[in-house]
Amino acid sequence: VGVNGGGVHLVGDSSSGKSLAQLIGASVWGDPGVFAASWDMTKGGLEIEAASRNDTLLSLDEIKRADPRRVQEMAYALANGQGKGTMTREREGRAKLHWRLLTLSSGERSLSEHAAIGGNPGHAGAELRMVDVNAGTRTHRAF
Repeated sequence: VGVNGGGVHLVGDSSSGKSLAQLIGASVWGDPGVFAASWDMTKGGLEIEAASRNDTLLSLDEIKRADPRRVQEMAYALANGQGKGTMTREREGRAKLHWRLLTLSSGERSLSEHAAIGGNPGHAGAELRMVDVNAGTRTHRAF
C-alpha cells in the first residue's frame, strides 16, 4: 500500500487474549519467542529491533514498561520506517537504520493514557500510526 508501517495496540485487562494474539501473530514468521519483544527499551534499541524485523512483524508486549515521555515518539518512529541519524566516536556519519513492518502492541492502557502519565498530551498523529483496539469489552476480547 506504499506505507512504511503502522501498528495496532490491543488494550484490555489481563486475560483478554492480548498476549495470545501476539504469540499467534509472531508464529506466522517463526519462533514466537524470537519475534516477541518488550516496550522496555530505549528509542535506539527500538530502532535496532525494528530494523532486525524488516518486512515482518514487531510484537511489543506491555506498554506500561515503555517510558511514558517517549512512547508517542517511539510510535512515530516505528511507523515512519527510519531511525535517527547518529555519528561514530570518530564523528563520522553512521548509516540510518530502515525498516518496513507492522507493530502489534499490547497493554492495559492506551497509547494516550500511557503518554499522559509522563505529562504528554495525546497526539492524533501517534494514534493514527498506532491504532488502539479495545480487547477488553468486545465479545471475543482480543479475537
